Amino acid sequence: MNNFIKQAIENGKLIILLGAGASYGSKSFNNKNLPLGLELAKELANQINEDYSDEELSEVYSAVQTVLNPQQIGKIFSEIFTNCQPSLEYKALVQLPIPRIYSLNIDDAFENAFRQNVRNRKLKQFSRNSRIENIDNFYETTQFIKLNGDANKPEEDFIFSVEEYGKGSASEPFWYQQLGFDFSTYNFLFIGTKLKEPLFYHQIEKYKKQAGMHSNNASFIISPDNLSAITEKSLSKSNITHFNATFSDFITWLNQTFPKGLSSQDILKKNRPELIYELSSNKNSLFDGVFPVHPSNIKLEIQTEIKNFYKGFKPTWFDILKEIPAILEKTAIFFNKNFIENTPRSGSLFMLFGIAGSGKTTSLKQIALNLSRQNHNTVYYIEEYKNSLKDLIEELDNRNDSEYFIFIERPKIFTKDLEKILKEQKTKAIFISTENISIWNNKIAPYLETFVTDHTDISEISEKDADNILEKLKLYGNWTLLEKLSPDQRKKELLNKARSQLLIGLLEATSGIGYHEIILRDFNALNSEAERYLLLLSGIASTERVEANEVTIIRALNYLNIYKSVSSIAGNMSGVVMYKNDKITTRHRIYIEHIFENYVSLDEISYVIKAYIHAFSMYEFPINKSIKSRSEIVIFKHLVNFKFLKKILKNNMNKILNIYETFEKKLENEGLYLLQYGLALRSFNKHEPALQMLNFAYSSYNSPHILHALAQQKFIVAQKIKNESKSRSLIDDAVSNLQELIRTKEINGLNLEDDHYPIITLAEGHVKSLKSIGDHRHSKTLAKHYLNLLMNGDYQRYNNNPRFNKLKKYLSTIAY
Repeated sequence: MNNFIKQAIENGKLIILLGAGASYGSKSFNNKNLPLGLELAKELANQINEDYSDEELSEVYSAVQTVLNPQQIGKIFSEIFTNCQPSLEYKALVQLPIPRIYSLNIDDAFENAFRQNVRNRKLKQFSRNSRIENIDNFYETTQFIKLNGDANKPEEDFIFSVEEYGKGSASEPFWYQQLGFDFSTYNFLFIGTKLKEPLFYHQIEKYKKQAGMHSNNASFIISPDNLSAITEKSLSKSNITHFNATFSDFITWLNQTFPKGLSSQDILKKNRPELIYELSSNKNSLFDGVFPVHPSNIKLEIQTEIKNFYKGFKPTWFDILKEIPAILEKTAIFFNKNFIENTPRSGSLFMLFGIAGSGKTTSLKQIALNLSRQNHNTVYYIEEYKNSLKDLIEELDNRNDSEYFIFIERPKIFTKDLEKILKEQKTKAIFISTENISIWNNKIAPYLETFVTDHTDISEISEKDADNILEKLKLYGNWTLLEKLSPDQRKKELLNKARSQLLIGLLEATSGIGYHEIILRDFNALNSEAERYLLLLSGIASTERVEANEVTIIRALNYLNIYKSVSSIAGNMSGVVMYKNDKITTRHRIYIEHIFENYVSLDEISYVIKAYIHAFSMYEFPINKSIKSRSEIVIFKHLVNFKFLKKILKNNMNKILNIYETFEKKLENEGLYLLQYGLALRSFNKHEPALQMLNFAYSSYNSPHILHALAQQKFIVAQKIKNESKSRSLIDDAVSNLQELIRTKEINGLNLEDDHYPIITLAEGHVKSLKSIGDHRHSKTLAKHYLNLLMNGDYQRYNNNPRFNKLKKYLSTIAY
């Protein structure tokens, strides 16, 4: 063995594949050696009373299938390969927190070893056709994938024969596809195999052939066989090193290398130290994506002479720690006023506003780090989050004896939870958040404005800011052009360029050309399809202000016939994309949106979007429930959202609907996709198909958002068709649906996107639909009823909402 394997294990980057030889030493339930390879072939030949003449297992198995039916074969395998007694090697291997292990075996020795010997980690089993799940970020779960079948599940069939290999190869099971992706991403360790198992060998060979290169990641095979020189060279071409050793030798090496063992915590300390404090809790998932802010939690980064921050990338915590960005004057005043001169009370909300590219995230992180350094403050920063904010705050309130700080970017997704928390005023938390001022005014203010203790807008920089920024630029940015100017000229140049946005000002002042020219120059400098596709895929994530995940990007690149590793592609794209810790980011979303708008054809955008959706199609439905990463959830929702597609594809109906049609079968059980498909059909006035699609969506996934869209579509169709009886039936259904939504919300506090949407749809749709069928008397009565309802009670909070006021005006014209 070598130090590389040790590092891969410690980094959580090692994946193991167990071949037939790995089960050697395990026993059947009656304490007999498990028949492996040729021994199993001989046993199967005996089962059909045939002489065995050293035929391959696959050949014997094919013969057995002509004599015995699947149930009889399943019974034989169940008797031999279930309730197995694991070997000492398996008992030792399961102690290692390996995130994912593939097996070509059908026995249950490994699972039994895990269940009998591991108490502080979970085992999650999959068959080859199971939907994909991402690796556990906390390394507390080992995923175990049985690729060739499971003696405990004979109904799922086995793969031993050439015929079954061909069938499996044609259908390409989900986990065989994932195996290929993993081979290009992780370090593999093969135990007990010569890599000749057909489906696995086919998948790896396909990857090598398509890529025209060997894997960039070193992998290893442990086998006691003396391999031929040709075999060794073939393995070497795929960057696989052979160790002439047994499974037992490997376990001995493990015990010597990790004499005290290795835990999930050990891996987490090295790779995600900010999460280590949460491992002692049974509520780990609450804290996934929550960073406890403190200088000791910030990892050292390799720094280039010109910092990525001054190339247009979001600041890392290390950038903030090293004070690479300047602190803006308004940010400093805001901080001193609220957190130095005054003591904030629990249950307070502080807001930083600003236009896109004005430095909101930078300011928020600077305040967070400064607070963490003072008076032993406890500070949390929500970087990626999908769980209930209310549950998180309840847990943190229990853990903290005094006030603590919570920092939130883009509070829109937490609006309802925040409103409840702030209204109750029972929390110890002090909230600091940032948002684009237009999003705040249109989406969030009706709920949270009354709770804001103080706020500031950092959209424009001051002369003092310009001086501070120039000092930082001289140290960390591209200073060549600015150096030629006098101090006054530099300040004037920066202030003039930054009038629209600070980000644009920094890039233009340091490059000497306009922002659009900078983008065009960068885009034209891309050298290959692989680089273009990586930029566009990760750029789609950037338009939602999140990072792209390497595993998903690899699947998408594969769909686009790109088989190079992400790291090798990104290595040639310095300053355009940044690859770090399995995440890919581009420059600011303003930058990437300009590329999509001006330099990429609709055909190429459509192709890239299909590739990205395809990458998500392997997950269990509903997809947004089975993905563990908040960023990935945001990206998937974004990709299938019809408003996003209309914008990026410039309202091209054929291309937009073609994307939905492409996945109509593959995502037929995915409610969110069907909902957005229905809304897209509605937007192009295809109302009958839209109603049908929304019915499918609601049948697939009982969601309040889908029910709302379905009810609205019933109103629309009712107003379009000429059959009064059918119209009234649709109207009655829609009214019933929306009344149910409103009633449920009032009882359970259901989190619809906005509380007033159902009542707007009900009031407007009901009155308009009755008018469309000529029932003017009833529509007039209802208009008065709904107007009275909207003028009183909880709905008064929306008196300043333009959509709400438009509805009241419409109802008034009908009622009086």
